[in-house]
This record gives sequence, structure tokens and C-alpha cells, in this order.
Amino acid sequence: EVVLKTDDSRTAIDHLRTYPVDLVILDIELPGADGFTLLKRIKSLQEKTRVLFLWIGPYISIHFLSLNP
Repeated sequence: EVVLKTDDSRTAIDHLRTYPVDLVILDIELPGADGFTLLKRIKSLQEKTRVLFLWIGPYISIHFLSLNP
């Protein structure tokens, strides 16, 4: 079940402060912040939440990076 879809890191953090989630799918490049900075904030709020990074590179390939505890 998708509980939140946003391109705004502030909205994502506000949601994570209130609701536990199992998985966050995150882009490395975000408006206003990078995905690694947001990852640190996510882990500080919900240590057990799994994060899957998606990134579409300059050569139209899709890269996956899974960071699990």
C-alpha cells in the first residue's frame, strides 16, 4: 500500500514523524536536498525503515541501491 507520494522532503519527514513505514523508495536527486541527506533524517526517525534508492542516470539506465539494516 502506498501511503505517501511526494517530491518534497519536508512533507516526507513530517509524515515519517507520525506514521511508521516499512519501506521508503527514494530518488538520489531531489529538489532542495539530496537523497543521502534525507536518508540520514529518515534513519534518525525510523531506524528500521528500509530504503530503496532509485536513480535514472544520464544514459537512461535505472540503478537500484538498497540500504537495509
